[in-house]
Amino acid sequence: MKAANLTIENEDCGYSAEPIACASQTMAAAMQTLRSWRERASGRRALSQMSQQMLSDIGVESREAMREASKPFWRE
Repeated sequence: MKAANLTIENEDCGYSAEPIACASQTMAAAMQTLRSWRERASGRRALSQMSQQMLSDIGVESREAMREASKPFWRE
């Protein structure tokens, strides 16, 4: 299983940085990751429930939709 990456936007979180600022940045990155995972899971759930006609309307083949819908939420 591939580990999720939490990206800290400010690269200055070294030993000399303020611990509270680094913790805040890390928490913000974690929250953004969780939001992304939730949106991805929701989108894949919706995709898996679409009819063939709905998929056709948005230009997605059923095989492609099922492949995307079967991915775990943490995988892009």
